[in-house]
Amino acid sequence: MSSLNSGIDKFNEIVNEIFDFIYHEEKIKEFLSVIPGKKDNLINLKFLERVKHSHGRNIGRTLLFDLSVLFYNIYDNRNIPRFLIHDGLFDSLDKSHLIKTYEFFE
Repeated sequence: MSSLNSGIDKFNEIVNEIFDFIYHEEKIKEFLSVIPGKKDNLINLKFLERVKHSHGRNIGRTLLFDLSVLFYNIYDNRNIPRFLIHDGLFDSLDKSHLIKTYEFFE
C-alpha cells in the first residue's frame, strides 16, 4: 500500500507541476486530487477546480491528465511508448495555453 501511496504522491506532484506551468495565471492550489480507492490498487480522481481560461467540454482537463500520465510513466521509467495519440487533445484550448504547452515540451 505504501508504494501505491508514493505513486499517488508522485502523480499528484506531476499533475500540479504541469498545471502550474501551462496555467500559470490561475491561482488554484490544487487542480486534481488522486487518492486511494476502496479496493486495492484502485484510485479515485477528483478535479477540484475549473480552469477558467480554457474552453470546450473538458476545459483543459484531458490535456492535463494525458500529459500527467505520459510524464509519470517517463519519470517512472516504464517500458511504454513515449508519445500520445489523442484526437482533439488541443481542441478549444486557449492560444496562450497552447503556447505554454509547447514551451513545456521544450
